[in-house]
Amino acid sequence: MSSNNLAIPIRNLWWLLWYASELAVEPDYAPHGIESAIDRLPQVLIELFLPELERKLHRPLAVEHLPQQAVVAQVRGRIQVLPTLVQQRLLRGQVVCQFSALDYDTAFHRLLLAAVQQAGAWASDRTQQGQCRRLTQQLQRFGVTTLTPKQALAHLPRLSGIREPIDRRLLLIAELLLRLGLPHPNDSCSEISQPIQDATSLRRLFEKAIAGFYRAVLDPQQWKVKTGQHWHWPVEAQSSGMASILPRMKTDIVLEHTFPPHRIVIDTKLTALLKPGWYRERTLHSPYLYQLYAYLRTQEGRGDLLAETATGVLLHPVVAENVDEWLVLHGHCLRFKTVDLGQSLTEMRAQLLSICQIACHFNP
Repeated sequence: MSSNNLAIPIRNLWWLLWYASELAVEPDYAPHGIESAIDRLPQVLIELFLPELERKLHRPLAVEHLPQQAVVAQVRGRIQVLPTLVQQRLLRGQVVCQFSALDYDTAFHRLLLAAVQQAGAWASDRTQQGQCRRLTQQLQRFGVTTLTPKQALAHLPRLSGIREPIDRRLLLIAELLLRLGLPHPNDSCSEISQPIQDATSLRRLFEKAIAGFYRAVLDPQQWKVKTGQHWHWPVEAQSSGMASILPRMKTDIVLEHTFPPHRIVIDTKLTALLKPGWYRERTLHSPYLYQLYAYLRTQEGRGDLLAETATGVLLHPVVAENVDEWLVLHGHCLRFKTVDLGQSLTEMRAQLLSICQIACHFNP
């Protein structure tokens, strides 16, 4: 993967994927010292996943009512008229019917099967490989459909309601294992689920990873981490159609420090932070400045003391570049900072934590 035409090291990409996962912020799930073992992330996930799946398969598997279509001699559910006529089933005393039946071939079980097959392809020893083959065969005997990682991940929106602890843990581990972008021997290159497919997916991954990083490393007694907040414009009057076209203000990440009380509004961008200027070689991309300024000033005067002195940070992922500038406008510190995704994890961590340290001690 690359940014600014330069490569992002795979360990840094896995670092982003780890903190973008809910595993990183679940104290009962996250293994200790994962950052120091990030180069072994696939192996760490396999070691977490296989025992959990073993326990899962020692209990009765859940079934769901799933839609099916079959040729039957007696009407069941709804008759599919067109295939029945085209296949001339009536001449043989048959009809094509669509109906609902209890089945083990659920979206969750398909995801687990894809994950254990991925684990088997990357298992480090014969014991793990044999365990993966055995677990794969168990799921297949229940009639679970085999999918590629990309196909399995497409089922995730349907699995958001899973709350059973063991299932939730399996879901999170399986999802991350499939998102690593590791090639599987049975996959064509076009079927590999790439962690970063375009600029939009990189920005989303970066935003989720930064939020997950702060949730995982900041002291929850001192910090609150909020994402995706909708803020309102201080509208005093408007025309009848204005509400339907007024852009919504949605923050990426908001950090709130308890004592001394301070708010940091972080907005992540991917397009270039600096642009060629009319009279200068480089100048700050002006819409970024306007947006950050609007986020801060529009929230003043509403009785929220944190809004009066909030800091705004524009955070931009780059490779082999460093920008870290700030200014103070109307009592607000506005900071424009890059994070080099090509540097060491220690340096990346220090850069992100420096935002909290400087903003927390800012005193206009």
